Amino acid sequence: MTLIKQHPLASFVAITLAISWIIWSPLIVLGQNISPVARLIIIILGGFGPFLSAIIVTLIADGRNGFREWRKRIFKFRVGAKFYILAFLYPIIYVALSYGLYLLMGGTPGDFASVPPWYLYPLTLVFVFFLGGGQEEPGWRGFALPRLLSKYSPFIASIIIGVIWTTWHIPLFFVEGSSQAGLPFEWYLPNVIGMAMVFTLLYLKTSGSVLPAMVLHAGINSAFTWFPTESGILPPYAYINILIAGWIFVVLLILVYGRTRFFCSPNNNVGGSMK
Repeated sequence: MTLIKQHPLASFVAITLAISWIIWSPLIVLGQNISPVARLIIIILGGFGPFLSAIIVTLIADGRNGFREWRKRIFKFRVGAKFYILAFLYPIIYVALSYGLYLLMGGTPGDFASVPPWYLYPLTLVFVFFLGGGQEEPGWRGFALPRLLSKYSPFIASIIIGVIWTTWHIPLFFVEGSSQAGLPFEWYLPNVIGMAMVFTLLYLKTSGSVLPAMVLHAGINSAFTWFPTESGILPPYAYINILIAGWIFVVLLILVYGRTRFFCSPNNNVGGSMK
């Protein structure tokens, strides 16, 4: 208990990895012997590691008052409709730009008839919001990010959380049927760091609200289902296009937010004072 109180952020990372990796471990050990339905359920359950860890560490390190403050950040929904609109539209624009760059670099035009109908996107978004990525955000942006921002600039905080976020996903690279299976790790790491910067900027602009980040996370995880390719498998250069598209938005958003504020000054007032 004392160790968690003294090192809440490190404890959060350790407990998050322990919860998720233990839950996901049967997927690696048993492999093909697990049915697709069971595999999906286990992947979803492991995805709650950051959320559960945030609850455990907050209650131990900050007590009931700290837990109430953490809960307020999660359910702080009055942040302006434009930020929800941004969180909803950003993944769509991101995929469209990635696909445009894919075609410019010689990619074969995909058959849009092969992707799910567009009207399923909102339904997919709701599912992923609660079970496919959005549920991670009370941990990443609700717990870890404000603590990092109390010590580091938004730029450095985003890199740290991006590396942690990527590390947390590592077991899923070895699980058939996961979103990470078959992805090149050398692309995944800088891409996730770039996404972490977008999440940080959204968090800062909404004064520490977590709900828009949950919408954004759900959208990013959902939108690439509508990225059409001829064979359903992306060629290596397509990942470069996705990376370039993501970092174009990072640069633009940093310019809008302010370079000095993003790179130089720790933001000690967003989301409350953290130990």
